[in-house]
Amino acid sequence: MKSIKLTQLSLRYFKGIKEQTINFNENTTNIFGDNATGKSTIFDAFTWLLFGKDSQGLSDTSFSIKTLDKDGKVIPKVDHEVSAVLNVGGYELKLKRTLREKWETKRGTSIPVFTGNETVCEFDDIPVSITEYNKRIAGLLDETLFKLITNPLYFNSLNWKDRRKVLIDLAGEVTNELIIQLRPEFSNLIAELNGKTLEDLKSKTAQQKKAIKQQLDQIPTRIDEVRKGMPEAEDYETIEKEIVTIEKEIASIDAQISDRSKAIQGIFDEIQNKRLEISGLQAKQNKIINDAKTAEWERSREANSLRLDKQQKLFSEEQKLQNLKRQLQQIENDLFFSQRIADIENQIIAKRKEFEATNNQEFAQKSEHLICPLYKFACKDKEAVALFNENSENLSAQFNQDKITSLERINREGMALSEQKKELEKKLNEHNETIADYKTKIQSQSELVEKLKSELAEMPEDKEMEIIPDQLSEWVKLDNEIDNIKATIPLSPEIDNAELTAKKSELNAELNTLKSKLNSKQIIENSEKRIAELDNEQSKLAQQIADLDKIEFDILEFNKAKMEEVDRRVNGMFKHVKFKLFDTQINGGEVETCDTLINTNGSWVPYITGGNTAGKINAGIDIINALCKANGITAPIFVDNRESVNELIPTQSQIINLIVSNDKKLVVK
Repeated sequence: MKSIKLTQLSLRYFKGIKEQTINFNENTTNIFGDNATGKSTIFDAFTWLLFGKDSQGLSDTSFSIKTLDKDGKVIPKVDHEVSAVLNVGGYELKLKRTLREKWETKRGTSIPVFTGNETVCEFDDIPVSITEYNKRIAGLLDETLFKLITNPLYFNSLNWKDRRKVLIDLAGEVTNELIIQLRPEFSNLIAELNGKTLEDLKSKTAQQKKAIKQQLDQIPTRIDEVRKGMPEAEDYETIEKEIVTIEKEIASIDAQISDRSKAIQGIFDEIQNKRLEISGLQAKQNKIINDAKTAEWERSREANSLRLDKQQKLFSEEQKLQNLKRQLQQIENDLFFSQRIADIENQIIAKRKEFEATNNQEFAQKSEHLICPLYKFACKDKEAVALFNENSENLSAQFNQDKITSLERINREGMALSEQKKELEKKLNEHNETIADYKTKIQSQSELVEKLKSELAEMPEDKEMEIIPDQLSEWVKLDNEIDNIKATIPLSPEIDNAELTAKKSELNAELNTLKSKLNSKQIIENSEKRIAELDNEQSKLAQQIADLDKIEFDILEFNKAKMEEVDRRVNGMFKHVKFKLFDTQINGGEVETCDTLINTNGSWVPYITGGNTAGKINAGIDIINALCKANGITAPIFVDNRESVNELIPTQSQIINLIVSNDKKLVVK
């Protein structure tokens, strides 16, 4: 993990501080001071140095960094600057940003006029353009990530959507395929998608429900129309009485036929007993089939359980692979050492040119000083000429001595730059070795993932086998017994009921004649039948709506499962906070949100309404720890109002505590 630590910070004419240098401890630095003594200014200075903004994200065009005099006026013609020494991965880095006023004297006047400001930057003591400076700072640390990992209160000051995006990016995308791996019961729902999204399916289902409901709403009207078309009922009482009388006579004949059957009831009883015995054996056959189906279901469930374990193992290893790739990308994007080497090489080249130019310099005696500037006559004063020659020799000796001194200085500076370059090249080699090590880890992890995928491919989903009765030995054995019993059932004896049957036929003919007179009643019955059909259609449509309700319910449950997985992933990354990522509506639906909860005396309370200052700061540090771990980098954490916190939770980051005290000037410990 790359570590960025603040070693020294110097302010000059910055937000009321005319001149101050602060040296920071490696792990924890405490800055004490009364209100308005400049504690927060230290944090503002650091963020302005890096990004040209204060700790609240305001640029220097939106907040005043210039120092005022006793009359509240800006002190003119002074540079407002912040410089720092950082420790980046064990290497010292110097940064400097200056806001400089521009003054111009207009033609025809002698008084300079303020025309604006300019920003001047230095990166490791080398002047660079603001564009190049910003580019190098971005290569060192992303601005948004910097805000998140240096201010414990910044994350929870964001809009809930922005907070949620940060957490979801940390957790990784939860796909439909992943939920199917975890919850195979949703496979039928996903099969319904057929290339559509869940929202598309939900919309389609709602449209289908609407169309079916319209049909359902029309059925009462259609039933009412059928009722209106039914004829008036006639006086069917007499006809029905006659029908009843004839039916009684037919029943009497049936009774006589039945009485004759009683004479041979014993045979019928034997037949009935054997049929009951067959029914008992058939019930046993059904139990055998049901037991076989249950056993097959248990076997299939156990087989699929092993496959699900393999799927979960694959997902876990894929997450590890993605984390390694993300960390490798972060390391590869760090161009600090290569850029620094290029800068030093340019300085070495400049030193070589300076050495060559100095070495080529020769002393030139300027004899023109002995020529009269007015009349151009050579000086004939012997003493003056002798003095001139003596001075020339002294000047030549001094020139040569200065030249040797300059060459020695240039050579020393060049050697020092070469040593810096060697040290940086060593750091660069270590950096490249780290990249190679990550690539080796990624290769090994990729092979493990591919191996798990191969093993999973060899574990197809185990489906229940169809139970075929003829393949069950116990069932076949019972079936043979049934066949044997059927073979012993005696034939039913014949009874001579010809006369009674003939009489019954006559009565039935008469009965049919009477019933034919009930034609209008038949129309009524047909209408009632149609009404029954419409009632049946109404039931079917209601069932279709119930089926669509089931799809909507499955969609709701699927989304809920996805939400639970997102919630599990996110909250698994933190120790002292948890996040409420979804709100349940009155109708049972879930909507996205992002509320931070703090553990207070064993209970989870809302960050905004229930957390005290200490709880909020430690919650912020817990969030910073997770972000640092995921991104492979740490930076100084500025803890304002530190006096409100008895103890901070452990962190790998450098801590800078801003503590309110009675000190009228800043005290650093």
